[in-house]
Amino acid sequence: MTWASAGFGVVLLMLFIALIGVPLSQLFIELLPIDGGGLDALRQLWLQSSLPQSSLRTAVVALLACAQASVLAVPLAVIAVRANLTLRLLVPLLGLLPLVMPPFVTAAVLLHFADVLQLGGLDLWPDEWPVSGRLATLVQVYALHFFPVILFSLIVGLKRVDRIFYESARNLGAGRFTAWRRVVLPLATAPYVLGAGLVALRIVEDVATPLMLDIDNLLAPQFVLRLAAAGPGDPLLTLAALAMLTLSASFVALAWSALTPPPIRPAAEVCPQPLRWRHPSGAALLATPLILILALLALAPLLGLGWISLADLSPEPLPVSVDLFDHQALLADTWPILSATLTYAVITGVLLLVVGGALGWLSSTPGVLGRLTRATVNGLFAVPGLVLAFACLQTATQFDWVQAAWPNLAWLALAAVVAVKHLPFAGYLIARQRRLLGRGGQESALTLGVAGPALYLRVVLPALIGTLAAVFLIGFAAAAWELTAVLVLLEGSPSPPPLTLSIFQTLQTPGGERTGAAQAILLVLALLALGAMIYRLLLRHCRRFVPVVARRDAATEPL
Repeated sequence: MTWASAGFGVVLLMLFIALIGVPLSQLFIELLPIDGGGLDALRQLWLQSSLPQSSLRTAVVALLACAQASVLAVPLAVIAVRANLTLRLLVPLLGLLPLVMPPFVTAAVLLHFADVLQLGGLDLWPDEWPVSGRLATLVQVYALHFFPVILFSLIVGLKRVDRIFYESARNLGAGRFTAWRRVVLPLATAPYVLGAGLVALRIVEDVATPLMLDIDNLLAPQFVLRLAAAGPGDPLLTLAALAMLTLSASFVALAWSALTPPPIRPAAEVCPQPLRWRHPSGAALLATPLILILALLALAPLLGLGWISLADLSPEPLPVSVDLFDHQALLADTWPILSATLTYAVITGVLLLVVGGALGWLSSTPGVLGRLTRATVNGLFAVPGLVLAFACLQTATQFDWVQAAWPNLAWLALAAVVAVKHLPFAGYLIARQRRLLGRGGQESALTLGVAGPALYLRVVLPALIGTLAAVFLIGFAAAAWELTAVLVLLEGSPSPPPLTLSIFQTLQTPGGERTGAAQAILLVLALLALGAMIYRLLLRHCRRFVPVVARRDAATEPL
């Protein structure tokens, strides 16, 4: 690095830290008292509130959901790695379906059919049941929705395990179970912790799914309900934000080594040999029941959503009314919402592309600057989007001109919050592709006389165009999927709400299940298309300009 580029990188990194740190620090500095009496009052406020019980309950729900998701993900990951080609392609395809469907939509589908059963004489939640019955249902919904995160992470981790290690343990006298327990599973621990950590962090800040199930004793739902009732100036909200930030930081501290992306290794001559079963027919017979269970779990919410969009609430087994013209009217009324959502999603994708590209470039540099940038970007995992959105809202209330323009600035703040939450993924993708590219192509271009801006336009940019497009689509999809920050920043806004907020409000309205289901189908289809495009860009176009020797070693690197 030159001194000019290093200085520009330091200024850019400090500016980014200031933009994130100033709202958060200002939020908590105002809470801190200046005397011992104020500190004692703050402690009494914490103990008298329900925040300690809510924090503990949220952590228990997150851990139970991760444990139950692991029961589904671990055997399916083994099948996806060791089975034949058909099953290896079928498991990720079916695992993608629950991931693109927001969890509150799955909870709404479950509630709809619970009402249908209740009208038919079967009560899914009797009156004598305690609230823990709904908490158990919430854990089930989280496990069924987020287990693909652990599944995909474990697939990548198991593909990185060389078969030579397993066969060496077998040749030294270890049984199959012992070899898996002592060799394969320890090598796949970091990817598993990565997936479980991401699931726990997402559950901590989720608001819509508990509220859809009428559960308001968790930390995030209590925060949003208190904000709507008391406004942003309530000191109890700052305490709740501090508790949520502490809980997320605890999960990040436990999974820090797994959340930190591994460095790109020097190019190897031989690729790791993947683990395979010696008898594929027997493995397929063993895996068939698990594949059927996965297909049922993946397709049941989608089929239920389509059923709701075609039928009114009734105990009859078949749809009562199917009116395609009614659906055309519903989609026509949804067009202003779609227009606002597309605009805000494009802004989010551009912000993620620009800021993620800059931070990815900094994190791929050697030395102290690269390590500091990677630590800063990974530290964003510990900042929940709910807390960051509340910090932006609290900062906006201190400036008169911001309050006057807040109906328009709220959308920009929302796009910034969503982009910041996904910066670790974008920065890692760009840094990984830039390190894989190396300096071989650039030095060859310099030898041929290509230098200056032409070097980046004709060599570096074509090699990164696939990754940059994937980063933009990740930001676009994240904006279309996000609801937690929307509930904080856009509550009561006169402008048309985003599609997710419209779906959430419509599904909670009596008699609005069909409209919400039709809008949710649009969202799920759009997210499926975006997921397929991201997958194609990352696996195909991103490696087109990578040298063959580096591509061999990158075959097992996580995307």
